[in-house]
Amino acid sequence: MSSKTARKTRRIPDRALEEAARVLRVLSHKDRMRMVELLMHEQYSVSELAEVIDLPPAAVSQHLNHMAAHGIVEGERIERQVFYRVIHPNAEHLIDCIAKHCDGK
Repeated sequence: MSSKTARKTRRIPDRALEEAARVLRVLSHKDRMRMVELLMHEQYSVSELAEVIDLPPAAVSQHLNHMAAHGIVEGERIERQVFYRVIHPNAEHLIDCIAKHCDGK
């Protein structure tokens, strides 16, 4: 037995890695990451997000639907508009990690 295999190392459970990979696949678009970053702090409608990130409302809606289908965000209807918020804590952690470690330096 080599010293590497005998060494006790902390291993991330497979289930946790699979979930992280799933969330990363969904967030693997810069516009989706920007939306999650904004939605971490307050709720937005499609039109509000479209204005803030300068995308067509149809594109924003498509991204939000994709993220909602994978449990990253959820929408709440208030009168005639749907307001979105982040519901997956790992999505928030990933965005926080990016902000902390990938600030362009």
